Amino acid sequence: MERLFSVLKGHLYMDRLTKRGIDKAFTDIMICLITFLAGTIVQLKDKALPNVA
Repeated sequence: MERLFSVLKGHLYMDRLTKRGIDKAFTDIMICLITFLAGTIVQLKDKALPNVA
C-alpha cells in the first residue's frame, strides 16, 4: 500500500488536490487510480507480447 501511495503522490500528483469538497476530491482520486491501473495494464501487456511471438 505504501508503494501505491508513493506512486500516486509522486507521479500522479495526488498530494496536490486542487478542488475542495469530498465529491470533487473523490473524483480526482478515482481518476488517479484509473490512470495508475491503465498504465499498469499497458506495462503488463508490453511484457507479455514478446512471449507470444
